[in-house]
Amino acid sequence: MRAMFLDDSNDYTHGSATRYQYMYGPSFLVAPIYQNTTADKEGNDVRNGIYLPKGTWYDYFTGATYEGGCILNDYFAPIWKLPVLVKSGAIIPMVNPNNNPSEIDKSRRVFELYPDGKTEFTLYDDDGTTQKYLSGEKATTLITSDLNDKQVLTVSINKTEGAFEGMVKNQSTTFYLNTNAKPKKLTAVIGGKKIRLTEAEQGDNTWQYVQASNINRFSTAGSEMERLLVSKNAQIIVRLASCDITKEAVELRVDGFTRLNKSNETLRKKGTLTAPELLEADVQSYSVTPKWKPMQNADYYEIAFNGQTYTTIRHNSLLFDDLQPATDYDFKVRAVNSDGAGEWTPLHVKTAVNPLEYAIKGLTATSTARDMEGFEINRLVDFQYDWRHLAHLLLYEGGAIRLHCRPP
Repeated sequence: MRAMFLDDSNDYTHGSATRYQYMYGPSFLVAPIYQNTTADKEGNDVRNGIYLPKGTWYDYFTGATYEGGCILNDYFAPIWKLPVLVKSGAIIPMVNPNNNPSEIDKSRRVFELYPDGKTEFTLYDDDGTTQKYLSGEKATTLITSDLNDKQVLTVSINKTEGAFEGMVKNQSTTFYLNTNAKPKKLTAVIGGKKIRLTEAEQGDNTWQYVQASNINRFSTAGSEMERLLVSKNAQIIVRLASCDITKEAVELRVDGFTRLNKSNETLRKKGTLTAPELLEADVQSYSVTPKWKPMQNADYYEIAFNGQTYTTIRHNSLLFDDLQPATDYDFKVRAVNSDGAGEWTPLHVKTAVNPLEYAIKGLTATSTARDMEGFEINRLVDFQYDWRHLAHLLLYEGGAIRLHCRPP
């Protein structure tokens, strides 16, 4: 897990706006649901404020495609779904479905790919139980993916380097290639020998094209959740026979490979768009909520603020918090549909004054209750902390809190 600024360092990620999302490995962006936005009684909600770095990103569960360099809003998140997006070009190592590490099939290696241009990934492995890796008992494998302008995809797995006690050298290989269409031709080479691939649903040295697979395979039998269809994008599945991975490299070539580009279904309406008509904004000391009249032929709205574009806004308002009191801010709002974007409507506001501007300073506080780490009782009267979080101070173990306040 890594903070966003470690992957995409800029003024926006250096602030607090991306504190509720993170990178998991080099390719996954995870944006948990951390607050109630428009949740229904079943817990289905949306996620606002997902920052996407530049590039192409995919919803991991559906394949819906998004272009980065923006901030997604109204991202549908039913109760079962954690918003997870995967970067274009990703090479993802996987294992067989399991409930604990002892069930992992170590004679089978699995890779899921989202081919786009030239990318690579180095797979690391060791015994998983000791610290012998510190003395060199480990193994690494370089995997490369190259999708050229002629729609030829070449995936190469180099010979594995290194070894460790208990390492299984003979392993089969399975590829899941995310795509938009059935390919023209597939060929494979293992250890320098060309392998004939047969189109079939199972077996070694076979491949199949799956238009849309239901990835909801592990729900409780007989439950309502089991009946839910979760359709992933099209995939090419390739299964190669076992080989000695320390002695034999593997290469897969796919002719007529189509890069994944599945509609995210945000653009459907057509027609000329005018500049939105603004309503009175909700202006507080630390937040501003721009509002506007809904437009009949708009699919969604965008707001430009502080050098960022907040997109896919399906409601006619959006909350901006973590602002400073008594400060001028400028926003721009526009509508978007499948024919393009309308003109911007500017909005200038000044946040309200600091509600603690005239509060008495220099007080100290103690409590008979045990301090809760991160929300110590002294924060109640120490204004260097965010006063909006003071409600947490009431959640002390031990019941009521007695305060003893005195000037310093």
